[in-house]
Amino acid sequence: MSSANQTVKAILNFVSKIEKNMVLSDADKAVIEACFKEKGWRGHQICREFPKRKWKVRTVNDLIHKIEMTGSSARITGSGRPLSARTQDNVELVEELALSQDDSPGTHLSARKISKVTGISRTSVRKIIKHDLKLKSVKKVKTPQVKEDARERRRERCEGLLNLYDREYVKLMCFEDEKNFPLQLPSNSQNERIYSAGVKSDVTEERLYRKNNKFSLKIMVSCVISHRGISRPFFVNPADIKVNGDLYTNHLRDNLLPECNTLYPDGNFILVQDGAPSHASNLCQDFLRRELGNRFVDKLSWPPNSPDCNPLDYFFWNELSDKVYFGRREPFQSIEELKQRITSVWDQVTTKATLRRSINQFLPRLDAVVKCNGGSIKHLFG
Repeated sequence: MSSANQTVKAILNFVSKIEKNMVLSDADKAVIEACFKEKGWRGHQICREFPKRKWKVRTVNDLIHKIEMTGSSARITGSGRPLSARTQDNVELVEELALSQDDSPGTHLSARKISKVTGISRTSVRKIIKHDLKLKSVKKVKTPQVKEDARERRRERCEGLLNLYDREYVKLMCFEDEKNFPLQLPSNSQNERIYSAGVKSDVTEERLYRKNNKFSLKIMVSCVISHRGISRPFFVNPADIKVNGDLYTNHLRDNLLPECNTLYPDGNFILVQDGAPSHASNLCQDFLRRELGNRFVDKLSWPPNSPDCNPLDYFFWNELSDKVYFGRREPFQSIEELKQRITSVWDQVTTKATLRRSINQFLPRLDAVVKCNGGSIKHLFG
């Protein structure tokens, strides 16, 4: 090895030791460098001038020594501990295992599994993924499984609705739907964690288990939303009554259509329903034809498997559920208590502005389904 190379290596080793022991920010280094270069101050004088910084004289002098050797306080290329795990070969190996191949979706491995397969520490694997590959973690999105023929019908019907309705028609639409709300609290495994000084088997049953009642009673809530506002909530107890075409048609006649007429006193509205069996029953469809003529979306026009196209499903029910169960630690004790809670938060769920913003997504969502050839669009709308 030449004397010049030995000198460079010695400087790098020295600078590495200095940088390892330094706890100075970039701003600190800039101040010290300016004081040394412009005024010729050394460590003692600089520390006296800036007592609130609480610098150590030795640390300041080490930085000055580095400036004398390299001409700058900036970190020089090649200093610091050499990379041992984040080599180019390891980066390429981690990239291959962390990303699914185009012809084999879902074959990627987690950082933990990559570490086991390659022998690279999990910390190094995560650094490679974050800093070298600059990959971002994206949480998987749950969506209904749709068969190929259903995807095609979904695309065709969304295209048909786009051809039939524009933004002005959307302002006249009354979207109707139902949702079950159980007494049992909804689970969130990501947030439901406890801490223990020992192993899991040492934790008491009362702290460890979240006991779900699979037979928990539930209440069905039905309503109408539109550009002009929201109806009052209607409750159906599925433990007592199964919602069929006959029951739902009576519900339409006695409750939902009067609410639509309240929102649109001139009767100029369009009723939009999903493809639930009670909605698609011949009894219900015949009733709507008699009452509304062509002012409703019939069962052959609504796209199948499309909760991502109904504002109640992609917006309102989630907002209502958050309000109903917020802050609760124990399940509701009765159907009546749950009904009272839903009624009490009903007017707090949304404003007319947020309601309109959610309904205005209706046409863009139909268009997204067409562009995705009937596939899921959840990932496009957050």
